[in-house]
Amino acid sequence: ANRYHLRTSEIYLNEQSIGNIVTSVLPDTDINSLFTIKEGLGFQRKSFTTPVKCGDVIRLEHVVTQKNIHSTQNKCHMNHHQEVISFGTNGHGDYFDNFMIQCANNIKEGSPLEGKYQFYLQNYQTKHFLACNQRYMFNSRLLAGQIEVYGMQYKDNDAVWKIVGGYFFEKNEMALEENDENDQNYVKKYGKIFDQEGYEIVSYRKKENI
Repeated sequence: ANRYHLRTSEIYLNEQSIGNIVTSVLPDTDINSLFTIKEGLGFQRKSFTTPVKCGDVIRLEHVVTQKNIHSTQNKCHMNHHQEVISFGTNGHGDYFDNFMIQCANNIKEGSPLEGKYQFYLQNYQTKHFLACNQRYMFNSRLLAGQIEVYGMQYKDNDAVWKIVGGYFFEKNEMALEENDENDQNYVKKYGKIFDQEGYEIVSYRKKENI
C-alpha cells in the first residue's frame, strides 16, 4: 500500500541471525526484488501452467539468493512485531516459509490472482501478516532508504501487497488459434516453435495496468 517493493539480499542484520534481512525499497528496478512464487512446503506440487489463486499457500523464493521469505517468532530489530528473514538453501527451508494469499476487496477464495488484485500474506504457522511501514526505515550505509519488513498479528494498509512486475508465463497468440498449421508455418509466422502447452516466458517488465 506504500508503493515499496519487497526485497532481500545476502546481508545479515547481525552475527546471530539465521537468515538474511528482508526489507522493502521504493525503486522498481532492483533485481533483489524478484521472487519466484512456488507451492507451500507440504502442499501439492504445481507446474508453471497452474494459475496462482486467492487462498493458495505459497513460498516466495528469492531469485538471487535462492532463500525463502520466512517468519520467525523473534522480535524485529525496530519494533515489537515478529522478525522476517530470508532463509534456507537452494530453495529448501521449513514450514515457516509458508504464506497464505488472502485477497482483499472481497475477491473470492479460489479466484486466479490477477496483477491488479491487492492481497495479504499470512504466515501459515505464526498467523502473522507480512507488513512494512516507513516509520521503520534503516539509516545505516548498507540499508539506507530501506524499510524493515515484519510480521504483525493484524492486517491493515501496511500489510497490503500486489504484484507489479517480473517474469510472466502467458498463453501465447499461437495457442489461441486453431491448431491446423504445420510447424514450418508456425516458425515462419512466429520466428520459433513454442512448447506444447502453448506458454511462453515474457521478459521482465513493469505491468502498467495494475
